[in-house]
Amino acid sequence: MLHLNSCLSRRKREIMRSKLILGMILILLFVGLSKSILNTQPVRANEPVYIYIRADGSIDPPAANITNLNNINYTFTDDNWASIVIERDNIVVDGASYILHGTTNEAAINLTGRSNVIIKNVEIWGTSNYCIYLNQSSNITISWNSVGGTSTPITLANSSNNIMFGNNVTNCGGCFWLKENSNNNQIYENKIYNYSYWAIDIGSNSNNTIFGNSISGGQISDWGIVVGGFFNTICENNITNVASDAGILLAGSNNSIYGNKIANNTYGVTISWGANNTIYHNNFIDNNQQVYSPLTPVYANIWDDGYPSGGNYWNNYDGIDLLGGPYQNVTGRDGIGDIPYVVATNNTDRYPLMEPWPCQITPSSVGGVQIPIDKLALVAPCIASAAIIVAVAVGSAYAGKRWLRKTIT
Repeated sequence: MLHLNSCLSRRKREIMRSKLILGMILILLFVGLSKSILNTQPVRANEPVYIYIRADGSIDPPAANITNLNNINYTFTDDNWASIVIERDNIVVDGASYILHGTTNEAAINLTGRSNVIIKNVEIWGTSNYCIYLNQSSNITISWNSVGGTSTPITLANSSNNIMFGNNVTNCGGCFWLKENSNNNQIYENKIYNYSYWAIDIGSNSNNTIFGNSISGGQISDWGIVVGGFFNTICENNITNVASDAGILLAGSNNSIYGNKIANNTYGVTISWGANNTIYHNNFIDNNQQVYSPLTPVYANIWDDGYPSGGNYWNNYDGIDLLGGPYQNVTGRDGIGDIPYVVATNNTDRYPLMEPWPCQITPSSVGGVQIPIDKLALVAPCIASAAIIVAVAVGSAYAGKRWLRKTIT
């Protein structure tokens, strides 16, 4: 009998211990589930997939967090959870620093066949292949936006005579991409950093101007600026920390590249294809190799602006300056090295600079982007405080294109 009572007591203790453990497990599960629920954004079942700014000026659906003033000025009043399709010309879309969560695999903002539209002060991140996509559009201004976390945030196709300035672009594959038939565009004073493939790719287009951009590649970046096409101008850009390849990939002809700082990249310039490009007044500083080409022989390019204007500054140039004149045979220093700098086969800087070329733009820090003082009056209406969105890193969407981009056609 005593043995039986002892067994029953032990059994009761085991049951109570089991209940206690089970209760603790249930409490932990409940706490974890509650925390998960609280930290999870609710499913926005009633949100539209698209918001349309119709050709007649109306907003569809009318409940979108956007106000309409005189069918011209469209301003966000809160974040929007939809992609925007613009069907009207001659308007201004002001994000007022709110976030646009694009909900499709296409573009967060789509402008097809549009003209005279301004897109400004919008934050867009990580939900579409493109943040802003232009197709067959002209006279579009994209300014003071903060975008990233997508494959190619700002992309143009068949679109010419557009302006993109003052944008923050980060955490993406290729940042600005000019696809086919996109000429006479201006891309300036943007801050571009932490990308995988390129900051700006001109493609095979012509007469585009790329100037005053601050570009910092990051640990896996391939190129700063891809210069294809013809008669493009690349000037006054600061291109640094491109890890895999070059600050500038040269893949076109008859382009002008001057006044850029090209520093701390694997290669300063890679000559992939193209001849008769004019490259002068650039500062080549601490690149692992200043100029590289996989080609034999290397296409011939022009590496100076003649005398006395001079060529480029190369921080590994070991010549001296005791003489002057076009043939460097006149007594007296002139700030130009007495012997040429051999860039590569068929490529020589005849007048290497002894000191870095001074920057011609006097910047003023506005919204994290360097803007020339003489442009402040022009861009002042567009200034807004925009947070830099640190978005998810781009996955393998462009992995299969790396070789294609390295052998640009």
